[in-house]
Amino acid sequence: MENKIKIYWNKVSESVKKFFSHVFWVALVVTGLGIGFGVGFYYKQIKTVEMPSKMVVIEKQDIILAVDENQRLMVIDKGTGNYTIYDNEIGKTIFTLYARNIWGQHNPNQTPTPAK
Repeated sequence: MENKIKIYWNKVSESVKKFFSHVFWVALVVTGLGIGFGVGFYYKQIKTVEMPSKMVVIEKQDIILAVDENQRLMVIDKGTGNYTIYDNEIGKTIFTLYARNIWGQHNPNQTPTPAK
């Protein structure tokens, strides 16, 4: 009888050890995945923080405005020769505003008159 109990006890202890071994590995994998996703989320939050942009003021005498063959606006720095290319819609908008100001067709700010 004792021999059967020892055999039964050995089988139960082996199954318990095997069960807890599987539980340990599953918990380790789940913990690793959780830490990985947590760190990824944290770094994504850090990278998506918007930094305030600094406005750069450029004097008219320091630049040259040009339009390239694709109708894109180019702002060329006279001092360094560096240039920035803007989309053609931006160039058209700026040109339209500039032309309206030259021809006096702009809409100046008007003081609203109260209704009587």
